[in-house]
Amino acid sequence: MTPRVPFLIVISGPSGAGKTTLIRTLLATVADLAFSVSATTRSPRPTETDGVDYYFLTASGFRERMKTGDFLECAEVYGHWYGTLRGEVEQLLASGKDVVLDIDVQGAAQVRSTGCDAVFVFVMPPSLCQVRERIDARGTEDERTRDRRLKHAPVEVAARAAYDYVICNDRKEDAAGQLAAIVCAERCRTNRQARSTRESGAAGGGKGTAEGADGGNHSPSEGVAVGRVDASGRQQVYAGSRGRQACAAVAGGQGEAGRQPIG
Repeated sequence: MTPRVPFLIVISGPSGAGKTTLIRTLLATVADLAFSVSATTRSPRPTETDGVDYYFLTASGFRERMKTGDFLECAEVYGHWYGTLRGEVEQLLASGKDVVLDIDVQGAAQVRSTGCDAVFVFVMPPSLCQVRERIDARGTEDERTRDRRLKHAPVEVAARAAYDYVICNDRKEDAAGQLAAIVCAERCRTNRQARSTRESGAAGGGKGTAEGADGGNHSPSEGVAVGRVDASGRQQVYAGSRGRQACAAVAGGQGEAGRQPIG
């Protein structure tokens, strides 16, 4: 296998678009992927397990983690806070796997603002009528919550222009195939190949190694974060201060919670 630099796969879409089903299919069919479990302040649904579907935190516990910069991104959605744990993402990337994030458009905007190596995919529902049908079929939201989600769906759909890819989830088999194809194609980009592979041809037959210039043995303690590569080809820790400061500002009352990206 050609050595390469792992990256983030950010997937967003309105409630009822079918993101969860597509992600489960992707993880089951494409190798070397890992799912980043988000943290949330909402209560677990009957079928959800802590640490598997979400990390369920108290509001005070979530705020503390915001203040200490534990989140790569965090946002308030439908009255509850959601966030991606920075440390978990770093560990998964350090293991050599591409990491899938299921986050809303606010969180995706924060990840985009860090400049890290990420691919952004927006999942479109075939129609708002089908969104309503899918939410009703889940049976997990009361009428008020369902109406809030339906009202916000057009706002989320309008944000799709900022994404790299848009998939219309009309037939789940087709949509799942498209998502897998996106991941496979993005892995083949030359900027994601390991330095040793890129230089072996340019060096006129010079010796290359699969490990790259620094041995390629990154561990979580080294802070190998979101797959960014500098001009020399080394994987670097991105300077995610904007994400940290934005979340900390909201936790300290300096930001305004709502539908806008934090910071």
